[in-house]
Amino acid sequence: MKNLFSRSLPLVVLATLAAPAAASSGPATSLAPQRVEGNPHIMPEHLTTAQIARAGKPAVIGVFDVCVDRAGVVTEVRVVRSTTFAAYDAKIQRQIRSWRYQPVLLDGQAAAGCTTVTLVYHQK
Repeated sequence: MKNLFSRSLPLVVLATLAAPAAASSGPATSLAPQRVEGNPHIMPEHLTTAQIARAGKPAVIGVFDVCVDRAGVVTEVRVVRSTTFAAYDAKIQRQIRSWRYQPVLLDGQAAAGCTTVTLVYHQK
């Protein structure tokens, strides 16, 4: 039997951030939260990997909105675009909830904010 798991590769790309609007006349503003803790390489379980292979998909893409509080703790993870594999979506959400971010700064003050995480899983 061919080993379907040896050449699998996930890729995480962080994209846009939505944060509360504020005047920018004060101290520095950082609208992009930086992930400082947590593994971005989220692999599907073996059963899901086999399902992806049987479906003939060389790649699956999932898009998730991630919100963080003023301390950089993830408070919400919402599926924007499903990978179409429920078990994989659930695993991604669980893993993202364990991530930590450097707090978003608005006028030098920590603020809550949201970002979009796109995960692309390639199976060769």
